This record gives sequence, structure tokens and C-alpha cells, in this order.
Amino acid sequence: MSDREVLAKRLNEAGLLEDRLIPVRDGEKASVVNHHDPDNRYSNFAGISGNYGVYAGANPAGDRWLIDVDVDDYAEDADSDGLEAVNSLPETLTIESPHTDGTNGGHRYYVIVRENVDQHLNDAIGVYNPVPSWGEVRVRNQYVVGPGSELDSCDKDWHDCSEEGEGTYTIANDAPIAEIELDDLVDLLRQSGYDGSDSGGQSGQNATNGNLSTDIDSDGYEEALEVARNDSKIVTYLTEGADLDFDGDRSDADFYVACRMVENYVPERQARELLENGLGEGNTPNTKVRERGDSYWRRTWENARQKVAQDDNSGHSGKTGEPTGSDSDTPIVVENGRTYYVEDGEKTEVLNFELDVESILRVDNREVIEANLRRSGGSTHSVQFEPRHLQKKQRFKDNVLDGKFGLTFTPPSLKSEVVLNELNEYIGTLDVPVRQGTHHIGLHDGEWVTPDGSLGSDGWVDEPGYTYINRNVALERALSLPTETAEYDSDDVERIVTALPQTRDTARMLAVLGWFYAAPLRPYIFEDWGAGAFNHLNITGDTGSGKTTTLRYLWRCFGVEEDPFDVADTKFAMLSALAASNGLPVWYDEYKPSEIQDYRLDQFHDLYRKAATGGTATRGRADQTTEEYHTHAPVIVSGEEQIRRPAERRRSIMVSFREEVTAKGTETRATFKKLVGEGRVQDGELVLPDHAPDPTNHALAYYRWITGRDATELRAKWQDARELVWQKRREWNGEYDLDDMEIQGLQTVAFGWMLMRAFAQEHGVELADLPDETDLDDALRHVAGEIGPDGQRKSHMDRFVELFERAAAADYVERGQHYDVVHEGSMGEEELRVHLSRTYDALSKYARDHGLDSQELLSNPDDYRKRFKEATESGETYVANYSQQTPGLGRCAGIYTVATMTELDFDRQTFGLDPIGGGSKIADSDGSQKATADGGEVEGSKAKVEQYLRTDCKKGNVVTVADVAGSLDGLSPDEAESALDRIQKQSSLLQVVHNGWKVLQ
Repeated sequence: MSDREVLAKRLNEAGLLEDRLIPVRDGEKASVVNHHDPDNRYSNFAGISGNYGVYAGANPAGDRWLIDVDVDDYAEDADSDGLEAVNSLPETLTIESPHTDGTNGGHRYYVIVRENVDQHLNDAIGVYNPVPSWGEVRVRNQYVVGPGSELDSCDKDWHDCSEEGEGTYTIANDAPIAEIELDDLVDLLRQSGYDGSDSGGQSGQNATNGNLSTDIDSDGYEEALEVARNDSKIVTYLTEGADLDFDGDRSDADFYVACRMVENYVPERQARELLENGLGEGNTPNTKVRERGDSYWRRTWENARQKVAQDDNSGHSGKTGEPTGSDSDTPIVVENGRTYYVEDGEKTEVLNFELDVESILRVDNREVIEANLRRSGGSTHSVQFEPRHLQKKQRFKDNVLDGKFGLTFTPPSLKSEVVLNELNEYIGTLDVPVRQGTHHIGLHDGEWVTPDGSLGSDGWVDEPGYTYINRNVALERALSLPTETAEYDSDDVERIVTALPQTRDTARMLAVLGWFYAAPLRPYIFEDWGAGAFNHLNITGDTGSGKTTTLRYLWRCFGVEEDPFDVADTKFAMLSALAASNGLPVWYDEYKPSEIQDYRLDQFHDLYRKAATGGTATRGRADQTTEEYHTHAPVIVSGEEQIRRPAERRRSIMVSFREEVTAKGTETRATFKKLVGEGRVQDGELVLPDHAPDPTNHALAYYRWITGRDATELRAKWQDARELVWQKRREWNGEYDLDDMEIQGLQTVAFGWMLMRAFAQEHGVELADLPDETDLDDALRHVAGEIGPDGQRKSHMDRFVELFERAAAADYVERGQHYDVVHEGSMGEEELRVHLSRTYDALSKYARDHGLDSQELLSNPDDYRKRFKEATESGETYVANYSQQTPGLGRCAGIYTVATMTELDFDRQTFGLDPIGGGSKIADSDGSQKATADGGEVEGSKAKVEQYLRTDCKKGNVVTVADVAGSLDGLSPDEAESALDRIQKQSSLLQVVHNGWKVLQ
């Protein structure tokens, strides 16, 4: 068994495994989640790869407590009374850390069976997490790194974790976790100097509730830590939260900490790092600074500076103690285009260039250094790198020097990591701007951010608030905006905006244009205005309908000059593209499901859905660390076939192009040719166009225009668009039955139409020359008519179930109050039982709070009860029953969870249910789980069953495992079930119903 498996076994034996494991950064000790929240802790290793922590404290029932006795006394002849008392405790599971031997020192796990152990301990000795002279005792809100984890580096001068096998946590003694009494622990601590007073114990101990480790991994904010050590309110806030001293107000607590830092001349960077990273291992704080953006921190820090400056007693000038760099004690010297390392008065060149740091970028709770590498009298290279690249020589070469000609790193022998650490310290002393970094091309707080800089309303911004952090992905290289100037030809803009609606069928082209003009505002729509999703664009049409040429030109009008991406790209290629934008359209062409491998098509659909709602995936790096990718791109998909799956369709604005408008002799064809600069035949003669307008002028003009718009003004237009769509739907007299996501698609088109007209007016276009409201009505009707698989709209019952799932994700409904689960984990039998009356009230509140259409819900729960009854009696839906007695809830409607997932936009895991399916489970790189089939005959079985369904079954037939296994020789029931399941998931041939699989074709 591996060390992880042994640990899980021992914790489980002691009744301590549930909600115990914490994901930790690979190579480090820091938690990657708020581990105070039990929802972020794991009960097994299925969702954790790499380093992890073991959380001390109570089990969910509160009656069994894991106590970590962390002995840091490494001397074999240690003879303190306290350490002798530790060694007198029973033999137990013991972990050897990189800095202990597992015999004299290490993490020793014990269990105390009793409630409120932390409070009893505090009452007895005045602390919750004592810090005696020989180490630490972790009782609550702290964790230790678990066995099987590994550190890349450490700050010990007598040990080097970066060397092979030196940074590993291992099990030193595989023994059951011993049970001890609370009195045993109290006696042990009293022998170690804790006497029950509030002082926290013997001389030299932390007098602030005992929560601050004496061996802190501070990583460059020592001054902030020194202030924190001497302020009990700061330590309590960072370890226990804001409840005790600040009445739960984290803003007040953050402000208090900032004031204390200003008073003590602590640099701003260190103060922020303290609030973000806490006091060291096991002390990740629950501060507001960790959750809020750069603007919140800047406001807090500036308010603290003003407060301290106004305090007559402080005598503080309001300066933040910025380091100068040149007066520091760093052994790094930069001069004359070279970088030197000084030791014992001897100066050695380590870099044959000057490391000129321009700024520090903050992104996703990490820092990125933006610098120029300047050679004396030679070239300059701009680079971006992270502090972790300064931990090892090869990382530095791979990520900073990165194969650039003529750049060298030549540290003294056996000193490479010492020099790199000093370079890191040197960078920390520099007084450089701290900016917000982003991996997303698009709109950020009034700036249009690109890899080449940020555009504002007046042009390229000299001192931007945001800087794009490169990932070297294709979309970064596809941008075509000029960087030497932000000036544009307004006449070109006028010609383009006027001509575009006339190049294709006006209604259909207007739907496309509306989406394009709205897409750059996705951050507002998705987050600031509470939509929580953004509709993609799906354009279809036969060969020759002009979809590809139109999109190629439109893409250029919004700043991209490149071939479209491929639907059959690798998953990482798709992920990196969709995670590189939050407003720049990303275009995929040649959507032909019949010609794409099933697994690649599944990957595309999965990422397509996630991009609409803002998904996150974690990928591993070559150096064993991980990186998060947030998919926020607005997506265009074009091809001869429409997207057919319901979950993807309802997230899409569907437009079909007509071939007739591109035929020879049509006005639309002539207008398009003139716009793009192609000749046309008129009255039998070749007519060459005047100078064709440059689409780049349109891109510059539009991005500068939107950055100059007031967010309140834009939001008013978004609301106006919703009212306009509501008015249109009333005029249509219920002709189109749409759900809220589909209605938002119409709102997006209307919003883009409003933006296009306002933008065009500022560039001299008369409104009479632009599509009017009648044209918009035609466009909206076209989109509404294209929504829904084969013209089938979702029923009110379907929309109720989908809304129920969304409300569950937002914590509006709770298990045991609104619903329960029966036959949990059973494929095909698992039911979600829903109390309709209680749930109806909760969904009504959810709809009101989120501004959903009033038609989203029927007038009362009885209306839904009737529909569930009809569905139950039909026997061909995902509904299991309509009035089933359910313990604790009474009579409920029931739905089959797996069948519901195949028919609706619904995810059973939203309700906290574990994945189910045949075969073993493997964790995908984005953290999701997929079932893997066993044996090598799966594809053959699948093909055999698929042939049977197409030849021997009719559309509408319901088949079972017994039907298929009995009709095909040599096919076992297990193989038949596996094949049916794969066919249903990977094609549109089957649909799961409660009594089998329904044939759809």
C-alpha cells in the first residue's frame, strides 16, 4: 500500500477520514482552498492529486477529534519534561517530515473521543493550538502536510529539500491512531509550561492564543510577520476568523491589520501577502483580501494610510515604507548591463544581462514578474515569469532565459539555488508597480486588455491597471490590432457599419451582428449584471451560403486575422483558446459531428458548455505544479450541421445562412464584394471597387468606444433590450415557447443591435441607413424559430426541473427540506424526490432574485403536479412518479437522475451526488471523473449493437438489455448494457427512459 492508502486506512479505522483531506500546492505547504470550509475538504483521494494536507479537529459529528502532535525537536538527547511527556503517550501513527526523523520528531496522530475538545483545552490552558518549546499541537482550524507529499524547497540552512528524495513526507510508524484522553493532553502541555493563564505558556511562547507556529514559511514578508507576532488581534483574526474581535466584519479586520502595518512601516506588498497567505503552514486565513480584487485592497490600504497620517499620536507621515533596493543588504548587484552575486566581498557575474523588473502582476492568488533582460550594448528581451521559476536552475533556464541567444546564467559552483533565492529576495526589495494580471483578452475595468497592451477610450494606455499574462497560445498570436498607433479612419468605420447588414439576408445577418457587438461586453453581462452565462453563436448553412467568408471578415472587424480553430483540436488546445478570452470571439469552423471522433466531440461539447457558464479546469505543468484555466470566451461555431444536443442548443443563438444571397447578380453579393475589396461584374463589365475599408479601423474604434462607455449606461441598454424582447414576445402571442436561457439569447441580439446603432451614430451613420426595429423583429423571430432540437421546445415541466437544478447550485433548495434522494448511486434507479409545494416557493424566490421572466414558472405547484402525473402515465420520460410517499418529506414527485441528465440541462452532481457508471473511475485533468470500460472488445460490441438498433428497431421502440443480449449471439448482458450506455452518450441514436433506451432514429 502507498503512504496515502495507509493514511486513509488508519484515519478510517479511527472514524476520522470524513472531510479530512485538503488539496495543497504541489511542491509547497500552502492550501489551494479555504480549508476552514468543510465543503472544500475531501473524504478520499479521488479529487486530490499531488500534495495534500490532513486537517486537525473534529469529525462532522463533533465527537471524535484528530489531534496532531508536531514534534520539531530534532536532537536525540532532548530531555525536556515536556518532550518526555510526549514520548510517554501511546504508540501511534507517525509521519516523518523532511526535517524530522520520525523517531524523535515528526507528526504524531491521536484521537480524543469527546465533544468540544478545543473549548475544553482553551478553558484548561488558555489556548486552542498550543506552541510548546518542542513543536506544535494542532487541535482546530490547522493542518499538516500528509505523507506522500513532497517539498521543492525549504528555508533551512542545514537541509535542502530540492535534492532528490530530501523533501518527502513519509510514514515512519504504521500503527493504529491511538486514543488518548483530554486530561492526558492537558497534563502534557502543563509539563511543557502552559499553566492555564492567558499568557500561552512558558517564556518565549506566543502569547496570542497559541496559534502562530514558531517555524513559519514566510517567503518574503518577515516584517509583516514580526508585527503580527506581537498583536493578538491579528493572530486571532488570521487563525480563528473575525468573529472574536471584529464581530464577524472581515472588512474591519482587514483595515485594522493594514493600519498596524502602516504604523510599523511595513511595505504594502508584505502587508497584502500576510493577509493573503497567513502565518504559515496550516494558517491559510479567511480574509476578505483573499477573495476580493485589487481595487478592494488598494482602497483598504489607502484608507489605512490616511487614518494613520491623521493620528496625532502615531507621528507617522503616511509613507508605506517602500524599500529602495539600492540600500538593502542583498548580495545581488546590477550594474553596467550585468548582474553580480557578492560573497565575502568578492563580486561574481551570474547573469550577463541586467534584470530590469518593470512590475509585479497579481493573478489567481499568485504573482508574475514582468521584466526586461537588457544586455549591455545589445538586445533587450521582455519576459514574464513566476517566483517558482527562481527555485531551481533548470526552471530558471526554461522559463526566464527560454532559449534566447546570448543569455547566460553562471552561478558559482554548488550555489545555483542560493543565487536564485537571493535574486528572488532582490526582486522583493524593488519599488515597482503592482498591477493586476489576467489571462483573458478582453474588457477589464474600462480597459480592453491584449497581449500587446491595453486600449482605453483615448488609445493605448501608458500605465494600465491590467496586464495580459502570456501563455503562448494561438489566440494571442491571432490578434491584428496595430500597436504603433490607436488612431483609426472614421470614414472606414462608417462604410463598414453601413454595409455589413446589407451583405447577407438582413434579418439573419442582424442576429449575427447583434451577437458580435454584444460579445465584448460579456464580462458585464456574465458577472456584473448577474446573468451567470453568455450565449454562444451557432451559424449553419450549405456550402456556398457565405458563412465562412462572412465570419472571416467579421473576425477581422473585431481584431483577429487568422484561420478559425478546429473542432477536432486536442482538449488542451481547445481549453487554452477558450481560457484566453473573456470578450474576444473565438471561432470554430467545420462543425461536422459525423466526421469527428466521438471522444473529441464530447470534449468540444463539454468545453462549449463550460465556456457559456464560466468553467474552470486545472492542468499539470511539466515541473509537477498545476495551473488553473478559466473558460470565459464567447464562442462561434459554424458548419453545415447544427449543434443538436439540447444542453448546447439552449446556450446558443442559432442562425442559418441562405445560399440564395450569395448567388451571382444579387445585391447582397455585390455589397459584400465591394466591402472586402473584390471586383464584381455589373452590366457585363468588371467593376473594381474603390479603396476597400480596413476592418482593423473598426476593431480599434469599437474597443475604444466601449471602454469609454459608462457601465450604468450600458446596463440600462441591457435592461432595455430585455424589455424590448418581452414586448416582442407578447406581440408574438405565445408562438414561441422559450426558456430563460433562450430568452437571454434574444436579449443579447437586441442589446448588440442597440450598441451597433449607438456606435454607428458616433461615426456619422444615419439611423435611417441601419436596420430598424422591424428588421430586429425579423431577426429575433428567426433565432426563436431555430431554437430547440427538431423544433421541439422544452415543456414547462422540463424548465421547472432545469430551474430546480440551478436553484440547488445557488443554495436555494436543501436536501431534507425540499428534496431527497432514493436508490442513491444506482444506475437507472436513482431518483430525486421533490416536494413540489416547498420547491415551488423556493424557485419563485430564485426567479425573483435573478430577474427571470415571470412566465418561467406556472401559477401554482398544482399545475406542475398535473404535468408530472401526465408524464408518469405516459411512461416515456425521465419522470418516475408524481405522488410518492417519501420519509421526512411526505408526497413527492420523482425523477430518474441519469435519464434527466440525457434529456435536459441538468447535472446530478449539483446535489452532492458522487459520479456513477460502469468500469473504474479515473480523474480527468480538469478534475471531473469519467468511467473507463474494461476489456478490449468494447468498440466491437458497440458497433454490433448499433447495427442491430439501425436495422432491427424502429424509431420510438424502447429496448432493454435483455432485448439486445437475447438478439445478438455472443453478447453478454453486461456487454450489452455497456454498449447501449456508450451509444447513448456518444450519439443521438438513443435516449434513456425509465424502462430502457428509446430509439430516436
